[in-house]
Amino acid sequence: MTTATLEKVSKPAAPVKHERRTVIPEYKVSQTEEAYEIQAHLPGVNQENLNIELEDQWLKLSGNTENLDTEGLNPLHIEFTERNYECKFKIPNQIDPDLISAKLTNGVLRVRLPKAKEHQKRSITINAS
Repeated sequence: MTTATLEKVSKPAAPVKHERRTVIPEYKVSQTEEAYEIQAHLPGVNQENLNIELEDQWLKLSGNTENLDTEGLNPLHIEFTERNYECKFKIPNQIDPDLISAKLTNGVLRVRLPKAKEHQKRSITINAS
């Protein structure tokens, strides 16, 4: 861990060109009887910079962090790297594509992929003869 205090930094940071990198976000896939859920960590990504696309049986998540606004500032130390996030998931046939929903809260994206009714677990009534 780097420790920097304002007292330790005595001169402006040298201009450094940080390249924007594309990375796979940390994610978790869960399943219930009714749906699959994908949780992806996308720190620094806001709703306007986030895309979710479904094509054929592929769900693609992509987003990017905003540029740091340093106008009028004299940066003393920079460790922030702008990045693009991207990952793809193969979606099972039993998903109902019209019911897919997504929510972004505090940098965590939750995508809910409901199973089609015919693929959900159900109880079968047994009739006595």
